[in-house]
This record gives sequence, structure tokens and C-alpha cells, in this order.
Amino acid sequence: MNRVTGSFVILLLTAFLTADSGFVTWTVAAATDAHEYFNTLVKDPDHWKSYSLRSQAQMLEYRHTAGRPMYVTYDPANDTYPRRQDAAKVTVPDFDPEAFAQLAQPLAPGDTRVVLTATNAQMTARLANRRSLRVGTEVMTIVRGPGESITDQSVRVTRAQHGTSPQAHGVGTSAYVSSNILLNQLRLPVGTADGNSYLFTWDAWYGPEFDFDNTGIGNYKTFLFGAPLYFFQVDSVFSDAPGTDIARVGARGSRNGRSWSEAYGPNITSDSPVAPRIGNFIVRPGKWTRYWVHIEQNASGYDPLTMWVADEDRDAMKIFDRLQFNVPGTIEQFTLEFNTSSNELLPRGTLVAYVRNFVALRNSNDPTRILQRPGAGTPLPPIDDDRPGAPKNLRIVR
Repeated sequence: MNRVTGSFVILLLTAFLTADSGFVTWTVAAATDAHEYFNTLVKDPDHWKSYSLRSQAQMLEYRHTAGRPMYVTYDPANDTYPRRQDAAKVTVPDFDPEAFAQLAQPLAPGDTRVVLTATNAQMTARLANRRSLRVGTEVMTIVRGPGESITDQSVRVTRAQHGTSPQAHGVGTSAYVSSNILLNQLRLPVGTADGNSYLFTWDAWYGPEFDFDNTGIGNYKTFLFGAPLYFFQVDSVFSDAPGTDIARVGARGSRNGRSWSEAYGPNITSDSPVAPRIGNFIVRPGKWTRYWVHIEQNASGYDPLTMWVADEDRDAMKIFDRLQFNVPGTIEQFTLEFNTSSNELLPRGTLVAYVRNFVALRNSNDPTRILQRPGAGTPLPPIDDDRPGAPKNLRIVR
């Protein structure tokens, strides 16, 4: 046996041995298969719950509502995104493809008020200041002052935005509303209980179109723990990422009507954003990023929360260290939320992200043992849109 091979075998055996020479179920060696980490954790003695997010059946089962089209999907064979990944695809179109309403009155090129078939209440809830309407090929920006209510089913607009031209539009023409949020979320059942600790991990990938200069979206409430009473959300702060980087990882808390001392312990100085933060991790485009959240859910007192983040090129960094939250009963769900308060639309196109391999371990004594970088896996080849179709007018001769 040569020296290199012998060293490798010794290293491999060491990784599989515990201090008392018993074999453990997995090693922290870098994964060559993008899903090896997930498959190993599913077999871990501390495994509690897991969702691969690589099944369309899961997408259908855990979507927020069946009344809307799917915006978190798994169909890699028909995914036309140029950098498609083997994971759940999250899409955020610039306009909701479902028509909001129709024009109730004709719209001349010089008109600055749009009258719709929707009710005043529907328009008040949906047509916020700086949001956009698309009627035909024309894009308009909604103008609503602070506290300005919508009456007579009409709203003020600035015409011909984002390079479009003013046009005449007839009664019955559909109006589409811009949206910067995920229109149908994915909500995974969790259901924690006091007296246990939980370690959650998952992977995410962001396309370069999420860049703040392209979207103008400053922040996403990306992943949510809770619902209906949530207590902790993982943020993607796009406005804090320099250059072509995507986002700084942050978080927010929620009191859900409780007092500060009921929701947080003395070591939390801010909940929006959560502070103190001891690490500053910047997400890069086209790189798999892995998140870990560890929560010690005590029957009484505060529930310390710790969070780490890593990517394909950088080891796990601790972002928060045993911050004293108070879980409001149970963590019912883990939600792919992708939500923001930004209303203004830039001509950005569809935003694409991917999420995969959510795992929850319960009562795992040493969370640091699984802090392994995500593997990139083999990129899926792009779909060839020019591939020949099925032959036509073909007669089979027997």
C-alpha cells in the first residue's frame, strides 16, 4: 500500500470511528452526490422528519392553497430555466398570470384613472401604491397617497411605464397586477413539542436575477418557522449584498401580540432584524447554500436558538448563538415564504430559486457534527427546444 492510499484509508476510518471505537452512521467528508447528505441524515438515529422536495406529489400535498396555480414545482424534465437544478423550483413572476379584473370603462391614452370590475375592498387590498398594472401591453404604476381609500372602483395611475406606450383599451380588457412575492407558498408540517431539541437543515439556490440592482427588492422573508403563530423567520437581505452577490442572511422575530419579555429573553436586543448577530454570511448566485437552525424547546423558560450557514465553497458560519426566544407552543410548519413588503416593480422578469432536502433531527446531542458544506451535484443539461418533434403524416406499413 503506498503512502497516499494508506493515509486516505486512515482518514476514512477515523471519520467513521467514535471516541469509544464504535462506528457512527456517517462522515463529515465532502459529499460528491448532491443528495448524499440528505440520504445519510434520513438514516441517522436522530432523524425525526424529512422532505426531499424532489417530488411533485410533495409539492401538491403541501402547497398553501389548491385554489391557485403551483409556483413551487418539481419537474426537472420540463424545466426550461437555463441553470435548472434537481430540486423544488420556486418562481416569482413579475405579474400574477391570473387576471385581477377587467376594465369596467374604456381607457383612452390620456386617462389617468382606471375603473375596474373588482370591488372597492378587493382593489384596496391589492392595489397598493407603486404596484403596477398591465393592461394589454401597457404597464401603469398605481398612485395612492397615504391613507387614500379606493372609491367608485377606480384608481389613479401613471401611464406608459417601463418602456411601454400609452394605448386605448376597451371595456372588458383584462388587468394584471404586479407581484414581488411567491403566489402559492409551500408549507411543510413539523409539529414540535416542549422538552425536545430540534435541528433543522435545508438547502437553497438563487438565480442571478435576484440581484438588488435588477429587482429593487430589499428583503425577502424567505423561510418561516411557525404558522399561524410564527416566532422566527430567515431573511434574505438583498440590499445588503455588494456587487453581484445576492443577499446577506438575516432573521426576524415575531411577538404575536405578546410582550417583549414574553417573547424574548435578555440576550435579544432587536427582533427586526434579529440581533445580536455574530456572523455575516453573504449568499452568492448560482451556489447552493445550506442553513441549519437548532432550537432547544424547553417546557418553561426561554428556548435558545442557534443558526449556521454554509455554501459550496465556505464552511459553516455561526450567525446567531443561543438567542433566547420563546416558542409559542409548537412550531407547526416550515414555510417556503419568499415574501416582501416591496411594491415597486422593476422590469426584472421571473425570479427563480431552488430549495431541496429539508431534514429535522430531534434530540441530537452535537449539532456541529452535521455542519457539512452542500454539494453542487451535476448541473442538469438545458432542455433543447430545437429538438425534432414527432413525425407527422406517418403511415405504418405492415
